[in-house]
Amino acid sequence: MSHQLSRQYIAGFFDGEGCIRISSNCKDRGFGIHVFITNTYKPILDKIQSQYGGSVTLRDKATLKHRTCYQWRISNKREALVFLNDMESTLIEKRDQALLGIEFCNLGDIKANRFTRGDPLIRERKEEIKVTLSALKRIDHG
Repeated sequence: MSHQLSRQYIAGFFDGEGCIRISSNCKDRGFGIHVFITNTYKPILDKIQSQYGGSVTLRDKATLKHRTCYQWRISNKREALVFLNDMESTLIEKRDQALLGIEFCNLGDIKANRFTRGDPLIRERKEEIKVTLSALKRIDHG
């Protein structure tokens, strides 16, 4: 598998197997974005990593009932922004989530330095994005 995967293929794969998550740290009140795809076919995840960065790790070892599962993950805001911008126009199910992820990545950092807490409006918007993103995952499209 030496050729590049098309943006459309990766977007379809991400729509079905991917996730965008915003995490927050109560200690320093900071936020982070995580974009990942979990699957049992590691060669595809390795190809996505070669095209977009991130890392591929073992998620669950095989059992009698399940195959070994791997996860491709980006936790870097710059890499997440590149990936989400590249995928957004082609996504179907996760398009709204990707737009929120893009907005999150484009917001400034909360902590200006270790003595200040940064802009409270940015912190508030990041929290809103986190809550909205979580709610989007619970919509029944039946």
